[in-house]
Amino acid sequence: MINPIAPLVGCLYLVTVLGFLKEKWSPWPFLFSIPLAFLPQELIFYYVACGIIFLFYLSIKIRRLSQDSVLRQRAKLMLLAIFVTALIAVLGHRGALLFLAALPVPAAIGYGLLHHNLFEVDEIIKQSILYSVTLLLITALYGLFLWFSNLYLEGLIFSQNRMVILFSAIFFLFYFKSLARPVKATIDHLFFRKKSDSPKVLAKIRDSLASIMDLDSLVTTIKGVILENLAVQNCELLLVEKLPADSALVKLARERKKIISNNELENNPRFFKVLAEMARLEAAFIEPIFFHEKMIGLLVVGKPQPGTSFTLSDIALLNFLANQAGVAIENARLFDSTDKAKRELSALNQVLEKKVKERTSELQERSAELETVNQKVALATKYKGEYLSSMSHELRTPLNGILGFTDLILEKIYGEIPEKVSETLLELKKNGQFLLRTINNILDYSKIDAGKLELQLEDFSPKELIESVVVPNVEPSIPDNLPITKGDSKRIKQILSNLIDNAVKYAGRGKISVGAAVKENNLVFQVKDAGPGIPAERIEKIFSQFEEPNGRGLGLALSRKLAELHKGKLTVESKTGKGSVFTVSLPLIK
Repeated sequence: MINPIAPLVGCLYLVTVLGFLKEKWSPWPFLFSIPLAFLPQELIFYYVACGIIFLFYLSIKIRRLSQDSVLRQRAKLMLLAIFVTALIAVLGHRGALLFLAALPVPAAIGYGLLHHNLFEVDEIIKQSILYSVTLLLITALYGLFLWFSNLYLEGLIFSQNRMVILFSAIFFLFYFKSLARPVKATIDHLFFRKKSDSPKVLAKIRDSLASIMDLDSLVTTIKGVILENLAVQNCELLLVEKLPADSALVKLARERKKIISNNELENNPRFFKVLAEMARLEAAFIEPIFFHEKMIGLLVVGKPQPGTSFTLSDIALLNFLANQAGVAIENARLFDSTDKAKRELSALNQVLEKKVKERTSELQERSAELETVNQKVALATKYKGEYLSSMSHELRTPLNGILGFTDLILEKIYGEIPEKVSETLLELKKNGQFLLRTINNILDYSKIDAGKLELQLEDFSPKELIESVVVPNVEPSIPDNLPITKGDSKRIKQILSNLIDNAVKYAGRGKISVGAAVKENNLVFQVKDAGPGIPAERIEKIFSQFEEPNGRGLGLALSRKLAELHKGKLTVESKTGKGSVFTVSLPLIK
């Protein structure tokens, strides 16, 4: 006799147990249950015993090998339930109490769900409904097939042949998944509407979090999402930097990297501190928030509202929220730091703009003042040049007359003169010539300042030029191979005369020498003296115009200007008490 109820009961039994142990064996529970419809009564007991032994083995394996403490707790409960089931089945074999063997498993599952809050009540119910409805549909189709065979195909198929019936059942089994798919969709729509809408909910949550750039608003939004979608009494989002560095809860969350339940920890004394922290936070669950393997926060979820419990979809939502929160928090922080830097940069720009405006205004004022000063200086320079030119002209005319008459007297045009008078006249001529050179220097310096002095370049002999400026007590040092070069010989002679005059003036009767040489394509003149030398702090000052006694007067200033007009330079080396060396370096032009 075929028993169609036996496969249904056996299948539901297996689905419930395997679902409780997180084993997804679809459609194998159905396949395992089919023989229950065809086996003789005396063999069913042994067949079921094999199934119980298998479940017992599976529970032991999960209990020993699983790293999930919640799953180990389920396996422990299931071991106890299967043991009681087997004990009742053996003791009540063929007796009136055999029906009690079906009670331990649902009792253990109910205890686990209610006492340990093991989340999967909705999944177990859903799986049971799915298998029940699918099995009923297949059984109905199978019954129709047998009825049709008995009614119309009796001559071809022996409907009571157990092998034919078995192969027919296996044939229908292949359509289990195809039939289970629309059944599952219908069950989701009718009884688990919230879960069926979850893709839309998750997309909405993701888009909402991605659009928030303020960290405080983001935290508030995440808490609102949890309270709106989960029936919990309280929730909180805590950032790691605001938690104690030695927090046992933070350490455990960082190590596990997955949700933590207080029920899963309550029987383990190792987690006493963690449970104390969770109790202080009124937390039933802690979901760590990670970003690129770095934990940045914790989602704290309180106990469920009275009359409700957590489901796998709730846990999945928490996990999704944690992943999205990690990205959103880092985005908000990045935006905040960028915005802060932008504000600081803007403030700095404003300060800089203000300073630039102030400096620009100040520079404009200074520029106007400088322009006024420059105009005054230019006017003063013009007046000075005109005055010096006029004064020099007025001085040079009578001085030339004095020098001319002195030469006539020395040439004895007016008769013989005493020797002492001749010496006096020579000294007068010498000083007059020095005064004339000074006046000429003043005129030339004024022309240079006004940009009116032009050089007259021509070929000249450096040797002849030196010989023309040598005076008594000055020793010339002139190589025979000095080349002919181009330059304004009058101005170069003026430079050397000024240097020799200063050497004579300050060296007294000390040794003075003047020489020339060619060095690195330059014509170099040197005037050396054994005078008192120049203090280091005054070396540059001696080239300033009208520098008084400690300096070298206008001659050195003019000499440097004339050297620079030749694209050359005038320098000095001197040590106090060891004399000075003035060097004029001019480009050698052949």
